[in-house]
Amino acid sequence: MINMALDMHITKQLNTFTLESTLNIGNEVVGLLGASGCGKSMTMRSVAGIEKPDSGHITVNGIEYFNKEKHINLSPQKRQTALLFQNYQLFPHMTVAQNIAAGIHNATATEKQQRIDEQVKRFGLKGLEQRHPLQLSGGQQQRVALARMLAAQPAILLLDEPLSALDAHLKRELEADLNTLFNMFGKTVLYVSHDIDEATRLCDKIAVVHDGHIQEISTPKQLMENPRSLPGLRLSGCRNLFPVQAIDEHHVRSVRANTTIEVRNYTSGENLFAGIRETDIVQLDNPIEQNCLCMRVASFIDSRYARDIRLEAAKDASVRDATENPLFLTSDEKETFSLFWRINRADYQVRALPVVGDVVYVHVKPENVHVLPAPPVYTTKRTT
Repeated sequence: MINMALDMHITKQLNTFTLESTLNIGNEVVGLLGASGCGKSMTMRSVAGIEKPDSGHITVNGIEYFNKEKHINLSPQKRQTALLFQNYQLFPHMTVAQNIAAGIHNATATEKQQRIDEQVKRFGLKGLEQRHPLQLSGGQQQRVALARMLAAQPAILLLDEPLSALDAHLKRELEADLNTLFNMFGKTVLYVSHDIDEATRLCDKIAVVHDGHIQEISTPKQLMENPRSLPGLRLSGCRNLFPVQAIDEHHVRSVRANTTIEVRNYTSGENLFAGIRETDIVQLDNPIEQNCLCMRVASFIDSRYARDIRLEAAKDASVRDATENPLFLTSDEKETFSLFWRINRADYQVRALPVVGDVVYVHVKPENVHVLPAPPVYTTKRTT
């Protein structure tokens, strides 16, 4: 039996749902990916001891941090955790060296100074030791916070959206620092994010969180190529999601699109949705029988390398499907079937780029159609 570095199962009643979080992970970087308010930060804060679960247990490297039945609830100070928020939470009245030292406990003065010097060198803070946080750039403040985390020699690192307040250039620069940090640390890291690209670059595995429940834990590659949950498909960047009805093992029907769609395989269940990534849609010169739709270009937005196009059914289809899930349908899809389509502008050097009003035939391969059941409804009302 493999001993897990983090073993937890907790529940906690929140305002709109009950958090029920189960994690069994080793010495790896695991991202908690989910929409705002889904419970990912609450899960992390429970590990740190900032929040107290209603029931369950939390064990790190064999040490019980929390166990409701055994009446164990270690204080945050007694838990070997290092928690980093997006605002860094440096002490403004302390210097860089003092901020790093604040995380070091049970060490002699000599050992403490050695750890400070080691982290100052590691994070490129030489010459800044006597400066205060307000005298530092955002990137320098972030590095001080990371240095303080490693200097504490924790058993587990907890990072709550540490890059969300940074501009794009600085964000990518500090992602490299985080990768270095995680490799040096070599233990369990929990990383909260709502950015799939960021999580893919930094995490070994990604846990998809929806309404307080972990829907799946996958590698970034698995989540992108073969998601096992509808929230996972949506959070991995799939914008085209619409209800379908099962016909047989390899076919589903969309009433909204008024068409039958061929698929390779799909997860059975009620309240099925199909998902098509915008980059998996291709344009055809002539229609074919398999998975082909006649669509009109409704709008587009250009970036440096791509054109993002919104397609609408060339002929308006009446909405006869009563199934609606606002979480997975955009408002414009409720009247007219539409698709988001992203094309590489360099691929259209010969063929003219589609513009508003163009009618096009588009196709998606069966293996690129993901069909998954909607998750259970976890929303509850708090009783008083």
